[in-house]
Amino acid sequence: MSDFFTKNLNKIRHNWEDDSKKFSIWNRLTYLKLRRPDWAIMDPADKINIIFDEHKRLFKEGVIVWGHIIQANAHLFDSNDDHDCPAETVYSLSSNESANPEDLERIAHKLFSLKGRRPVRDDLRMIANYLTNESIRVFGFPVPADLAKRRNCRISTIMVFRKHLPVPFLNNTFFPLLVSPSNPYVAMILPSRYWTSPILSLWTTQGVIHP
Repeated sequence: MSDFFTKNLNKIRHNWEDDSKKFSIWNRLTYLKLRRPDWAIMDPADKINIIFDEHKRLFKEGVIVWGHIIQANAHLFDSNDDHDCPAETVYSLSSNESANPEDLERIAHKLFSLKGRRPVRDDLRMIANYLTNESIRVFGFPVPADLAKRRNCRISTIMVFRKHLPVPFLNNTFFPLLVSPSNPYVAMILPSRYWTSPILSLWTTQGVIHP
């Protein structure tokens, strides 16, 4: 299974690198343009705005890794809704041992299990408070090593842009994620135009992680 995900991620990276060198003006003004929601405009203190402020640098410097949902706004699972909303993701920037979606799924479940709890450990309590609050934004927050099996895993808030998904709602919980490898670790789901057919199929037909 690891080979399947590695092969497809490498192909996805190649697709993005080829196109990102020559984005057309039309592409920048339409498919790749990120619309800032009204609620974010009305609240400039909301750190979700960092995503929109940093997205041009993300397009230029970002790296592609696998990402997995920890939790997401309920509207994103509704096929009849059209709002773009935030979600919380986990991913790995390890250069020596990348995490595939199956690894991240297990880590995401461990993280989500902290929601609504009050752990004794400070690092776990911070994550529990953030997931329970649902309005706190984090970017590149380190996952405790014991939860991440010693991988360099991080948590980032993203905006889910429906036009970038294979279907206009969350029909699965993993995806190629474009991540800034340095502070502020802004991330976004890589537009599905650059995904491979096998990964698109997992989203559009099966709705499960396993091929």
